[in-house]
Amino acid sequence: MAVVLMGAFDESFLTIPPEVIRTTIRANQKCFVLRKADGTLAPRFVLVANIEATDGGSAIVAATSA
Repeated sequence: MAVVLMGAFDESFLTIPPEVIRTTIRANQKCFVLRKADGTLAPRFVLVANIEATDGGSAIVAATSA
């Protein structure tokens, strides 16, 4: 089973070049960044979990956001 979850990070990190954020999230966290309608990065990401957590994925997202 695959479950898609969405997490967020502090918007102040958006001052870092988008390439750095994208690379870090993909390589270290195994997540995908999201973009706003204007094409700029949003302070959100999605990930795919292989379990349906009893807490709705809160702990998984929290661990990834840390």
